[in-house]
Amino acid sequence: MTYYATTPEPDLTILRGKAAKQDAAILRFFEVTKRRWSPWQVYHKFGDRWPITSVRRSINTLTAEGKLNKLGDTRKGRYGRKEHFWIIAIA
Repeated sequence: MTYYATTPEPDLTILRGKAAKQDAAILRFFEVTKRRWSPWQVYHKFGDRWPITSVRRSINTLTAEGKLNKLGDTRKGRYGRKEHFWIIAIA
């Protein structure tokens, strides 16, 4: 599932469509760059277009679908907490 309804929303179809477009954009970003990225790095590369929570949701969705791989190495995130890197999955 690309959108998780945690609050009452009148039209989930629109929100699911937006989430799917976000997933596609983030997947394409990983495909084109062929580099490892942390969620905060992705967030900044997209110019704060989406909230960090949405970027994390998208990365986790793509990982569950087998399109991204979570790496074992970490970096210090925006608030000083460690965060993992992800990379495009090899087909």
